[in-house]
Amino acid sequence: MKKILTIALSALSLGAFAAANDILISFSTPGVDTYVDGTTVLDGECYALVYSAKDAAPVTIAADGTCSAGSEIVLVAPLAKDGKCPSIVFELPAEKKYENGTFAVYLLDTRVTATTLAPIVNGFPQVVNSYAAATSASAQAGQGGSLIASGATAVETLVAVDSPVITAMKIEGAKIVLTVAGMSPVATYKVVTGTSIDGVSTELDAEADGDKFTVDADKGAFFKIIGGRKFGN
Repeated sequence: MKKILTIALSALSLGAFAAANDILISFSTPGVDTYVDGTTVLDGECYALVYSAKDAAPVTIAADGTCSAGSEIVLVAPLAKDGKCPSIVFELPAEKKYENGTFAVYLLDTRVTATTLAPIVNGFPQVVNSYAAATSASAQAGQGGSLIASGATAVETLVAVDSPVITAMKIEGAKIVLTVAGMSPVATYKVVTGTSIDGVSTELDAEADGDKFTVDADKGAFFKIIGGRKFGN
């Protein structure tokens, strides 16, 4: 599923396409690229180019587009077409921070429904359910090369989702408004209630409105927010 390739093309051979010291990396996958549930990636699904320093920890990608220490998402693009990534060239300005590290391309799962992808805002999808490295290559400033995946890519690493916490409760007539922190766009949440801390199990008919849930005040004395992933459970 992953294959390491060494960058072999020099800046001189790429000079006709970019500034002398720019980094050009071409990438494609042969298909069929799939999500962890086995379905073919949707047209317009995103691939992310990630740079990792030489001694960086293994890459993890968070739902907000941040990476683990020592790594950086350089760019994200909605490239998937017909179950694969067509041939594409990434062009990066030569910077010292890109020396002696590794570039890798990651396929993301940005589905919000079975047939709909999350919008991209400020260069990153609003929802990332999971991801997987397609391939990677050693990086040096002023060089580029081809990152060609040797087989189908399955999105396999789930994005971390924290447990939500009720931070406030406000009584408004016959209703209680719960304010919740820590909800993730990759999950769907519901309110459960009960008459004791250990007996919170009855699901209520309440949907999130931003960071708030509104429930009937007579439905229980204790409340909890639980959730499940939309994709990749």
